[in-house]
Amino acid sequence: MKELLIESKGIRTNEYFIPPFELREGELVILYLYGGPHFQGIKTELVNIFTGKIKNENVIVNKSLTYVDYFRESKFRSLFFPIRVGEYLKKRANLESEFIQKIYEIPW
Repeated sequence: MKELLIESKGIRTNEYFIPPFELREGELVILYLYGGPHFQGIKTELVNIFTGKIKNENVIVNKSLTYVDYFRESKFRSLFFPIRVGEYLKKRANLESEFIQKIYEIPW
């Protein structure tokens, strides 16, 4: 059985409700928050909960997640020279991290 990363009994505030879920290693959970500036606060709060920065009484975080914020590149660059994972990591990651090294262990 795969390791349980996050167990949520449901997250409720005055503005929204996210139903209960479990996230196990290798699984994917998608939370669709619509869009617009009024959802930015909700997104920030959820990122802080799932990365372990703040505690929530209904969420058990056994292993904190890592959040990579959205970034933009110019239209020209995206058409002719799109950014690759390796390039992104060289610019924004700690290359000495054991987790970064594991990415390159996977045969593509």
